[in-house]
Amino acid sequence: MELIVRAVDVGSHSINRGMSDVLRLMAAEISKDIGTPYRDYDAIDLALRTGKAPVIFQKPYDMKRHLPIAESVAQQAVSTMRQWIETPESLQNIILVGGGAFLFKKAVKAAFPKHRIHEVKEPLYANVRGFQLAGQNYAMTSLATPAPTDHAPGGGA
Repeated sequence: MELIVRAVDVGSHSINRGMSDVLRLMAAEISKDIGTPYRDYDAIDLALRTGKAPVIFQKPYDMKRHLPIAESVAQQAVSTMRQWIETPESLQNIILVGGGAFLFKKAVKAAFPKHRIHEVKEPLYANVRGFQLAGQNYAMTSLATPAPTDHAPGGGA
């Protein structure tokens, strides 16, 4: 199998609607419900991933009623991104990566019903692995090219 990676600059856009928005909105709703500021984003994130209720004031907190908020952020994000794609039929690959892949999957499938949606193993670490690979590739190419030598006039080593 050959892997060809190429960026499509003209079709690449981003919007500021991701997991951080989901976590902030969910925290705001929980805060309203419990009557005090709640900002344990890690607990909310873990609860969304695992389905296990976070513990607030020593009791499991049922977040199910707030799930439509999370789903609406995902739908808004995908809908906005979809507007930038003039020819969706020409898309070759749709790959879900990042910490919110599990949440955005349903919205992406709805927006691109005729496409196969690819998911990576452990999508939470996809960005870090991408940066690592980019760094390794850069190191290999820069180490393979001999560095220019500086021969200053007058001796010097």
